[in-house]
Amino acid sequence: MSAGSAAEVQETFERIIQGVASPLPPTSDLGPPATSRGNLQPETDFMLGARPNPFQSEVALAPTAPPTMLPSVVSQAPPGELLVPPQSRGADLRMGPAMPAQPVDRTPITSVPGSFSSSESGYGSIESGETPRKPDKSMREITPLERETALRAFPILFSFFCLATFSVPIWTMYHIGEDINVQHWITTKAWCVVFLFLPYIAAHAIHTIKGRPVRMVLVSCLIGTCVVLLLLADSVLVSAHSLAEQLASQDCSSFVRKRDTELSWQRALSFHTLCARKKAKEEGLSEAQAAMKYRIHECEGYIDLAADNPGWSYLEALEKVYRCGGWCYRGPALWVPSTGPRLDSCSRAVADVMLNNIQWTTAQVIIYTTGTLAFVSTTLFVMGPLFAKMGIVW
Repeated sequence: MSAGSAAEVQETFERIIQGVASPLPPTSDLGPPATSRGNLQPETDFMLGARPNPFQSEVALAPTAPPTMLPSVVSQAPPGELLVPPQSRGADLRMGPAMPAQPVDRTPITSVPGSFSSSESGYGSIESGETPRKPDKSMREITPLERETALRAFPILFSFFCLATFSVPIWTMYHIGEDINVQHWITTKAWCVVFLFLPYIAAHAIHTIKGRPVRMVLVSCLIGTCVVLLLLADSVLVSAHSLAEQLASQDCSSFVRKRDTELSWQRALSFHTLCARKKAKEEGLSEAQAAMKYRIHECEGYIDLAADNPGWSYLEALEKVYRCGGWCYRGPALWVPSTGPRLDSCSRAVADVMLNNIQWTTAQVIIYTTGTLAFVSTTLFVMGPLFAKMGIVW
């Protein structure tokens, strides 16, 4: 770029700066002299002060309407400073007029019933240091109609629950009590477990008369039944386990009752042998043929001897149910016909029943009843607040 061109550019730039920063003359003084304007309108051809406007177009414009956007009086800024329009406090040119200032309420929050800072509202207390929590929407107020309906349905529902929960273990223990081995070796009173149904009938009557749940009745029926079943089942289980080991032993002197049963079977064998000899002489048969043909209860005088030997009825039942022969050792069957392979001894058959039937069944009853006891105990603990919410005194 030549020196002349640089000088012209600098002169032009200074003119622009002077025209922007210098105060504008009145509108009547703007523009060139009237004699040099020609046909141009005063509003479209003007000059800033006495100097020509560098941005002025040299094209003659057509006459137009006077501009309406220019203010009649333009505020002027001092040379070298920017013009800042005056603004009122709080004014926002984009949001409209300024809003009056409002005082801020700095009063501390006090705890009143039902407020957020009070524990009565269900959200916890800020002042007491409680953890804020949401109210439990699932717990709503019980209407009087719902309360009356629940009280009327409670007796039948409670009776149904007891029957559905305890019928199986009660029937199982009754079935175990009817077993011939349990009656002979352990107890003959296990069938009394059926009397556990009587409290359920009494509880239904009491709840119907009172018109509300009775705590003592609930505890007696639920906790009492579980305790009785656990005690009975545990007693039978322990006895069955001990008897299974002693009866499976080859030693007939392991305990007194086993030895007495063996002596009873020996007397029955002697009586049957004498009977077979007598029949063999009368009918001309061999002793073995007569022993196979006649059973011990078919011999003369059996009824009188059976009354003096109560163990014979038990041995007869074992031979009929388990198809065994002998007691401590294998032997011939005396009450039922014995054909085929040699039979197992009845003591081993009873030991197998004690171990695999009685012991296993009572263990199942104990497991079931223990779980039921835990469930009903938890239920009774939960029902207290629920009845209190419903306004029921139990």
